[in-house]
Amino acid sequence: MKNSLIFILLGLLFTSCAQQGLRTQLNSSKEDALSEESFMRYSAERHREILERENSQKNPSVIIQALSACHQGRIEQGRNILVKAMNQHRDDPLYWNAVANCYSLEKNYPKAMFYYDMSQTLNSRSRISQAMIHNNKAFILMKLRHFEQARTELETAIKIAPQLKTPRYNFAQLNIQFGHID
Repeated sequence: MKNSLIFILLGLLFTSCAQQGLRTQLNSSKEDALSEESFMRYSAERHREILERENSQKNPSVIIQALSACHQGRIEQGRNILVKAMNQHRDDPLYWNAVANCYSLEKNYPKAMFYYDMSQTLNSRSRISQAMIHNNKAFILMKLRHFEQARTELETAIKIAPQLKTPRYNFAQLNIQFGHID
């Protein structure tokens, strides 16, 4: 009797949850826990908002402008912005991270990894930028199916900047893919 009651309750739970459609579209950054850390999750409207905000600044960030262009599929435009800014940003690890991101979005993974490595050699004092670079390298490594290396990069990113959500999310996705759910 007890077991049949449990099965009935579980059945009701699953059918009631199945009737609720899974929302996959996020219309507001307030709904997205990763919105502050990842351009990949921005809609065209959110890109437009950030560019308007950047362009209203006295010194708009060319890195943000370039990344936004690349993430909207205008990779050549994004790279051109970065090329024009290279002399003033050549020692900035986030500049090379942006260059790598544009190549990554183009699925040119060898060049992306080259520029991520270049970004790491500049030895940023910012723990967050170091963690971002490790996370980005892990993303490429997962695409290339180098899962152990990706895991190491994600573990490093999490250790360096435990407050970041994106490396933890990617680490969870990697573990789910292999059924490592604890």
